[in-house]
Amino acid sequence: RLTGGYAIPDDACMTLEGTYRTPHNAHNPHNPHNLKHNPHNPKGHTMTAFTDYITANLDRLDLGTFAITRAHAAHHPEVFDVRRNYETIRDRVAASHGAQPQVGEELAQISRLTGGYAIPDDACMTLEGTYRMLQEAHRLYEAEGGAGTGTESAADADAVRVQ
Repeated sequence: RLTGGYAIPDDACMTLEGTYRTPHNAHNPHNPHNLKHNPHNPKGHTMTAFTDYITANLDRLDLGTFAITRAHAAHHPEVFDVRRNYETIRDRVAASHGAQPQVGEELAQISRLTGGYAIPDDACMTLEGTYRMLQEAHRLYEAEGGAGTGTESAADADAVRVQ
């Protein structure tokens, strides 16, 4: 089954290396979500650490957030909301032209949905890796002055960083 540029069996949960990646999607300059070749993110434009991190991990995050919806949705329906929030973040990063996008609410929502990026006992390596990458993106965003919804306490923020 070919979905979103990735051939993924319905019950598959694969590694983040893109085992099922199709040749045309890796660096397709016509894909508007491919920030490496996005004409709105010109070469030499200064990017924030957060946007640089999302850009560098775009393929892995796209694949990971999609794969976990296929493999873990029965026991972890929150993965659909994680995926939707990630897609919003990805789209805003693409539209930001390298500047810091306003995605604090989406990152805070992902943190809430995942219990502070807690890894479930039945998680595969893809789910764990995806949550770790999202957690690192959240850390970078906050380190650059990005803010969530303001409802998280300092203790919650520290708990997210510790995991």
